[in-house]
Amino acid sequence: MTISQFHHLDDDELAALSDIDAILQAELSDPDDFYWPTRHRALSRGSVFRAGLRNGVPAVSRRLVIEQAAVRYFWMMEAARKGLSGKFTLEDFHVMLNTECSTVWQRSQADSMLSFVAEKSGSVDSSLRARLKRLTTVQDEALLDVCECIWRHGCDVEVALKALGMELQA
Repeated sequence: MTISQFHHLDDDELAALSDIDAILQAELSDPDDFYWPTRHRALSRGSVFRAGLRNGVPAVSRRLVIEQAAVRYFWMMEAARKGLSGKFTLEDFHVMLNTECSTVWQRSQADSMLSFVAEKSGSVDSSLRARLKRLTTVQDEALLDVCECIWRHGCDVEVALKALGMELQA
């Protein structure tokens, strides 16, 4: 399935593709993913606290907390992508996409897209450096998310950006 096909799924088609229980139990514990323990610890800590505790019983399920967090994350990424639209050229995306030739980008929480690209590529054009430096934390994460989506779908940058509601810099 291409990114543009996925973008246009109706609710029934999307529901058929997403069984949250299977995702949480199978995909999140992928044995080939050596970063899984770190993410799992962070997910566990965050979801336990947010599930709350009333009279020794969780106020809501951790599953609900994780689903809420995921939905809020997708909303934030969508809003941040709007602020990124038109800020980067095709060449900028080529530089960023060649930073990590992988479907999963692993960087520390302290890293920004600028430091990540600079570390991996050795240098960053001054114009791209200035634009990356001005990003908010949420925009920075959204840009990383966009790059991962492009790698995961293996499609043309312009096609992917259009499906994600973004435009290249004119």
